[in-house]
Amino acid sequence: MKAFKDNNITFNHVVEIDFQKNKKLSIIINILSLFIFVVFYYLFDLIARAAGINPTSDLFYYFKSLSRLPVTANFIFLGGLLIILSLHELIHGLFFYIYTGEKPVIGFKSVYAYAGAPEWYIKKKYFQVITLSPVVLMTITGFVLMLVLPPGYASMIFLLVSANAAGSIGDIWVSIVLSTKPEETYIIDSGLSSKICHN
Repeated sequence: MKAFKDNNITFNHVVEIDFQKNKKLSIIINILSLFIFVVFYYLFDLIARAAGINPTSDLFYYFKSLSRLPVTANFIFLGGLLIILSLHELIHGLFFYIYTGEKPVIGFKSVYAYAGAPEWYIKKKYFQVITLSPVVLMTITGFVLMLVLPPGYASMIFLLVSANAAGSIGDIWVSIVLSTKPEETYIIDSGLSSKICHN
């Protein structure tokens, strides 16, 4: 069963992940996101070179290329950050809908955007798809766009893709935690917190 609703079900083991309540974990995740940005930036640079997108060996090519664009490009870039933030959660929402058949909860709280299916228990392997789909799909789409855009704007997409990957650290963290759990594990996700349940 991919997903089900049952308010009366009980599990022997329930672990809650809540980045808003757990301030220590939130700080760790935010620090890790900076480190992850560097890791993904370097990894994506290697891929870009292999694909012929980056014509130089300069690791800072993307920043330099972006700085040569018109000033209006800065506003386009900031708008792009808002778009990828929203698109990221919409992709989560799409896969919540695919597996539950119900409209997900999508919204903003403080600086967080979120998507969830608060009444649904979703099986581990399907939740893994939900949690990792934005970083995978948006990275692939970004590299396709980089192949067809002019160099400066391709650099903008590169930086946005890297930022999205770094911003996915919470999703990656949850996915790593789930990888240690039994196959018959279910996750109930409100959008702001997740409960990992198994017997």
